[in-house]
Amino acid sequence: MQSELTKKRISAHDKKSLSAAISGAALIAASVIACLLAKGAPNWAAKVFRPFSRAVCSFWSRLFSFVPFSLFELIICAMIVAFIITLALLIFRWRKRYGAWVVRRYLAVVLLVVGCHAAFFTFAWGLNYYAAPLGELMGLEVRGYSQQELYDTALYYLELANETAPLVPRHEDGTADLGSWEEMTKTAASEYSKQKIFDFGSVYIARPKTMIFWDLASRFNLSGIYWPFTAEANVNPDCSPASPYFSLCHELSHRLGITAEDEANFAAAMVCRSSDNAAMRYSGCYMAFLYAYNSLAEENISKAYELWDMAGEYLKADIIAANKHVAKYAGGVGDKISEAVNDTYLKAMSQPSGVKSYGEVTDLLIAEYLNNR
Repeated sequence: MQSELTKKRISAHDKKSLSAAISGAALIAASVIACLLAKGAPNWAAKVFRPFSRAVCSFWSRLFSFVPFSLFELIICAMIVAFIITLALLIFRWRKRYGAWVVRRYLAVVLLVVGCHAAFFTFAWGLNYYAAPLGELMGLEVRGYSQQELYDTALYYLELANETAPLVPRHEDGTADLGSWEEMTKTAASEYSKQKIFDFGSVYIARPKTMIFWDLASRFNLSGIYWPFTAEANVNPDCSPASPYFSLCHELSHRLGITAEDEANFAAAMVCRSSDNAAMRYSGCYMAFLYAYNSLAEENISKAYELWDMAGEYLKADIIAANKHVAKYAGGVGDKISEAVNDTYLKAMSQPSGVKSYGEVTDLLIAEYLNNR
């Protein structure tokens, strides 16, 4: 039997649990309402919230940039360990003598933690998902394109890639040697901060961080991930020879509030293409060509083969190496799980195409090409 003192303690704990649960639910509700309001005001999200978000992330980025390793991965590991320990303690205490009130307190704390994370994610970065499209903000006409326009764009980037490929140092097998990973992370941040294509204002751009568990990331088909809670652009160093700079700039684009995957790809391609660094410029043109080429292959394989025949030996060597790299991990359980989770997340965050949105960068590439030719 429980003593009167124990009952009073339980009652006090129940009141605290109820307060925590209400607070957590309120934070989640506020996040949902904010998303719904932002969805109906894309210009506000782009012109008011995005600059605010960049300022917040700049502060956060400065705060955590002094840590040379990926805090994101360590935090995830700590959260998993904490969940297992607290769950074990919950079961032990529930079976021991404390009863259902322990479960109520545990669930209330979980709800409060989830609510705090949801609120920070939403009000510091997440509302960027509802901003007006990047193409619209740049005055580009993004529409349905003819096969010829697609072919011309792919040819444009093919010529740029062919032109830049010989300027990049090469390994013995002919594939690109873009330099050390540490050097590339520094250069990507420096070159991104100097770019003139996008008006990001005065923001601090910390160098991307190398993923600690990169082998696991590769098995789950993760080339990188932006973690808004620490404002870290985390990138997997296990990638094909010519793609690193593009991947680094893709994650930095997320850091600056460009959340849509096709828009982050487009921003990465534009920043790389405008760089004075030959290796960075080649990486962007190479990836832009691949996206346009793959889109063309879906429409007209013979025209795609025509472009392939025009590719230089260095470009072909990098594409063949990339295909081998992708094949090494494709079709595995991790790959399928990652694709399903990422697809669900993107669709939930107002990207109806899900993982297919990565390839929709081709529309932006065509629009930019036609606008400036």
